[in-house]
Amino acid sequence: MAFDQTNRGVLFVKKNKKNEKQPDYDGNINVDGKDYALAGWKKTSQKGATFLSLKISEAKVVVNGQQVDSDNDF
Repeated sequence: MAFDQTNRGVLFVKKNKKNEKQPDYDGNINVDGKDYALAGWKKTSQKGATFLSLKISEAKVVVNGQQVDSDNDF
C-alpha cells in the first residue's frame, strides 16, 4: 500500500547555491492532487525573528529531456 502524498510537501536544504538570490531550501508540495514546486528563503524580520519566506509555483514536467506544460497529457 503506497503512502498518500496528497496535501503534503517537503523542503530540502539547497547545498549548491550559485548566488544569494537562490532559495535556501527547495522541494515540492501536493495540493488537492496537483504537484507544485516549493522554494524557501531563510530571513530575519526587523525585530530579529527568524522565519521562512515561501514561494509556490507550477511543477516543471520534463519528458525526454524537454520541459513541457504541466497541463499537457502525454
